[in-house]
Amino acid sequence: MGISFRGVGTSEHLDQLVAILSHLDCMRRKCRNIAMLEAAELQSTLQQVIH
Repeated sequence: MGISFRGVGTSEHLDQLVAILSHLDCMRRKCRNIAMLEAAELQSTLQQVIH
């Protein structure tokens, strides 16, 4: 008996990842220096997807 993977939450996580990437791209366009982006905001956004 193997572990079955039904893809629970996969599409949801993919949607969140796409939203994050879109958000980052939007921020990058508004801010010429990507180093000025708030690291804490990026970290919290990524942690929401992971958990």
